[in-house]
Amino acid sequence: MRKPLICCFIGYERYVAFWVLLLLLGWPVPVWSVEPLTSHSEQQTSPDEGATAPDDELPLTELSELEVTGTKEIEPSYKDGSAENGYRVKSAAMGALGEKSLQDSPYFINVISSDFMENIQAQSVADALKYNPTVSSGSGANGVGGGAGFQIRGFHTQTNESFIDGLRIYSRTPVEDKERIEVINGPAGFLYGIANSAGVINYVLKRSTDTPLLNVTVGNYGGEQGYIHGDLGGPIDSAGKFGYRLNLLYVDNGDTGIDDQTHERYLISGAFDWHISPDTLLSMDYSLFDIQINHGDDIFKIGSDVTTIPDAPDAAKNYMPDYSFAEDRYNRFGIKLTSKLSEVFTLRSAFAYSDTNRYRHRAKVIIINNAGDYTMTRNYYDTDRLVSEGYLFFDADFDTGPVGHKVTVGLTEEYSEIKYAYPFT
Repeated sequence: MRKPLICCFIGYERYVAFWVLLLLLGWPVPVWSVEPLTSHSEQQTSPDEGATAPDDELPLTELSELEVTGTKEIEPSYKDGSAENGYRVKSAAMGALGEKSLQDSPYFINVISSDFMENIQAQSVADALKYNPTVSSGSGANGVGGGAGFQIRGFHTQTNESFIDGLRIYSRTPVEDKERIEVINGPAGFLYGIANSAGVINYVLKRSTDTPLLNVTVGNYGGEQGYIHGDLGGPIDSAGKFGYRLNLLYVDNGDTGIDDQTHERYLISGAFDWHISPDTLLSMDYSLFDIQINHGDDIFKIGSDVTTIPDAPDAAKNYMPDYSFAEDRYNRFGIKLTSKLSEVFTLRSAFAYSDTNRYRHRAKVIIINNAGDYTMTRNYYDTDRLVSEGYLFFDADFDTGPVGHKVTVGLTEEYSEIKYAYPFT
C-alpha cells in the first residue's frame, strides 16, 4: 500500500510538477472539458418553432429626413489696442525690418495705443508712458514742461532718439495725433541708425479710417487749463480709394500743477491716404505743433561736492524766475509709398522734411553741497534745425522647402542743418 505524498508547491512550475507527480504515482487526475460556444445563428430556433425571422429578413423601414439647425456665436474681433481688447497690440514697426509681430520680435517692445491715451486723458508723452515700467520722464514732474528726453532702462535718451513713422524728430511731439507709441528697449541702432543703447521711441501717426469719424472732446486738465480736441476722419469717395484724418487741438494758457506755470499749445495735423491699387498705398501727412511754457522748464544739476542725494523738492513749488520761458515748434511734412510688386518683392519708401525751432531762456540750478544749497545761472539758446530724411527698402519673401525667409536691402539718408545755434551757459 502506497502512502499519500503531501507536498506544498508555490508557483506555476511547481503546480505543473505536482500534477505530473500524481500521474507517476498512479493517482487519479480530474480532467475538465470545455465545449465551444455556439454561434448566434446556431442558437436561433427554426421558423417552424415559432421564432421570428433573422435580422436580414426583417422588412426595412425608411426614416424621415431630420434637419438640425442652430447658430454659432463668434467672438467679436476687436481693434488692436482697444479697451475691449485690453489695450493689447499684436505688432509694431521695427525700423528697417518693417511691421513685425511682437511675438516674433527679438526685442522687448511696449506699445501704448491711442485708446489707452484717450482713456487716461494723457496730455503729454510722459503721461502716456508713465505706466510703462521701463520708462520714466527725464523732464520734471509732469513731463510737459521738460524736453523730449526719457530714461529707458536707467539710461538717458536724447531728443534725437525719437522717431515719427520711422523718421527722426528733433523736438517734443504731441500725443493727440498719434495712433500708438512704441518703446523698443535695448540697442536699436541696427533698426533705426545711430541711437542710444537704452532704446528708442517711435510714434505712429493716425491714418484715415474706413468709416466716417467725428470726435470732439472738451475738457480741463485742472487749474483752469481748458482744452478742445477734434479728431475727424473717413473715406473721401464712395469707393474708399481716398481717405483723410484731421486732428485739431488747442490747450488754453491756464494754470498747471506747478505754481505760476502755464503750458499753452496748439496742433494742426492732417493725413491723406490714396489707395492707388489694392497692393499700392501712397500716404501724406502734415503737422504744425507749438508749445510754450511760461515760468517753468526747470533744470537741476548736482555739483561735484555733493556726496548724498538731497530730499526731493516739492513738485508743486516753482523754483524758476519770472523770465523763464521755453518754446518748441515744428512744421513737418511726410510722404510714404508702399507697394507689393509681386508675390515675392515689396517696396517701402518714405521721405520727411521738418523745420524745428527750440527756444530757451531759463535758469539752471546747481546744488553745491549736501545741505541742498544751490546757485542759479541763466541758460539761453535759440536753434532752428532743418532736416531732410528718408529711406528706401526692398523686401523679398520666399521659401526654400519648409523654411521661410525674408531678406531686406535698402538705405536711409538724413541731412540736418542747424541755424542760430547758441552755446549753453
